[in-house]
Amino acid sequence: MAKKPSVRYWNSRKAYCCEIDGTQHILAKGPNDGPKGPTYREATARFSKLISMEADKGTDDYLMSSLFNQYRVHLHATRKSGVPGVFDVMARGFVTEHSKKRVRELKPYDFNAWLKRQTQWNPTSQAHAVTLILGAISWARRKGYIQTDPLIGRIERPVPLMRGREARMSEGLMDALISACFEKAAYLRKERTNEPALHHRKSGHCEPFGRFLWLLRLTGARPIEIRMAEAHNYHDGRLLFRWNATRGYIHKTAKKTQRTGSSS
Repeated sequence: MAKKPSVRYWNSRKAYCCEIDGTQHILAKGPNDGPKGPTYREATARFSKLISMEADKGTDDYLMSSLFNQYRVHLHATRKSGVPGVFDVMARGFVTEHSKKRVRELKPYDFNAWLKRQTQWNPTSQAHAVTLILGAISWARRKGYIQTDPLIGRIERPVPLMRGREARMSEGLMDALISACFEKAAYLRKERTNEPALHHRKSGHCEPFGRFLWLLRLTGARPIEIRMAEAHNYHDGRLLFRWNATRGYIHKTAKKTQRTGSSS
């Protein structure tokens, strides 16, 4: 019979910890100050969140908030880029609106109505949001957190714009992503100062990724153009990539159309 999870102080970790289904979790590092100390109170609050995430796991009564929290944990554990931050920004509104629903209660109409209200996004950004959110639910089904995917094959994905300035991510969404990266970096920096061992692996990518997004936002360049840019590509505040250049990077589209590419 599996041992019932509980909050315990592990002297070897100098922290309150617990074990749930064979997985160990550090709840809060600090002194053994239970039952009324701040470290113990932080640990019990964290423990309550973990237990709520486990409730009804493996059934379609699983909470949407728990599903998305599990997916966030998965992204942070497996991705070294800005993907977790992108997911948080693009899915935040949908997750907040439907967090208290059970998976079986989620209807395609709920998703379509939410997406229709995102008028600040162009079709390209909307298509990206659909991919991220549907991907999270599909991942949860594959991993056994839920039994059925209530949206699979029932959502009409927006058609992304393929060419031109209109196909770029909207400025409002780009600004939200940049802001989220810097906010996350500041939070992790604070946490790392207090508990260096706990957050050392996770705090390195947020701010550099935010600066990279800011540079893309400022120049309007493709990511590959930023990576391949040299001094001779800079002209009057713009990055120019000539289709017939004799040195440096030439974008495949520029070569095909015989048109000079510009970042603005």
